[in-house]
Amino acid sequence: LRSISLTENFAPVVVFIGHEARVTNDAQSGLLQCEACGGHDGAMNARALSCLLNETPIREALAKRGIEITPKTVFRAGLHDTTGDTVTLFITDPVGDRYREATKRLHNILDQACDIVRAERSVDLPATPRGGALYARGGDWSQTRAEWGPAGCHWFVAAPRAVTRSR
Repeated sequence: LRSISLTENFAPVVVFIGHEARVTNDAQSGLLQCEACGGHDGAMNARALSCLLNETPIREALAKRGIEITPKTVFRAGLHDTTGDTVTLFITDPVGDRYREATKRLHNILDQACDIVRAERSVDLPATPRGGALYARGGDWSQTRAEWGPAGCHWFVAAPRAVTRSR
């Protein structure tokens, strides 16, 4: 938690999002998955972490190390499919219906963001109409490089938000 600067001021709902690339005909498909997850999607790690952080004994142990998570905070998990730019929030996490409305709002915001990203990205892909057709590329056997999500990234910063706040 310290390495990702998640040590205080927890929101009521904190979501860990793993990623995957849903591809059918790509010889290097394992390379498109999460490297930290050994070439698999990151759903299990996101789910495991969210489940652990919802456990009282884990929170008590973290408090002894200076990371106090308020009882009002609930952790959820999700999965980002980088091929079709969709995000799935897992609703079967064992936290029940706490923050159902907040989770529903978050889901709606993520859906809107994914729509925008798909529209922007489809312009750069050959023979891809805007909208939902982008998601279909991953299951299309004629697409040997369906996952072009990170292809336009120029840089990536892994640091606390304060490092890039003014940029």
